[in-house]
Amino acid sequence: MDNTAKKGVSLSALPAIARHEQSLIDQERNTKAEAKQIVDRARAEAYGIIEESSRATAAEVAAIRREGEEQRERDRQQYLADFDRKLNAMREDAKARAGAAIDAVVALVLPKGVR
Repeated sequence: MDNTAKKGVSLSALPAIARHEQSLIDQERNTKAEAKQIVDRARAEAYGIIEESSRATAAEVAAIRREGEEQRERDRQQYLADFDRKLNAMREDAKARAGAAIDAVVALVLPKGVR
């Protein structure tokens, strides 16, 4: 008696079992290939998201810097305008006082009534 008869497996069932086993091996290969494709697509999508986020962040940083530069320029222009206004006021005040100072110096140098 051969071993298959002892184990209760008929010779005609062996090819069916082998086909089923091969089918399971093929399914495993296909599943692994599909899983790899899913992981590769997910990885590519993640890289795309990272790139888009990097571009968006760079654009936002550039906009913030541009706004800061524009605000600094506005502040500088305002400071210059305020400084010019104060300087002109000081000049006008100095002109007004200069006349009185000249008269006082002339009065000290020249005798009274000459002027």
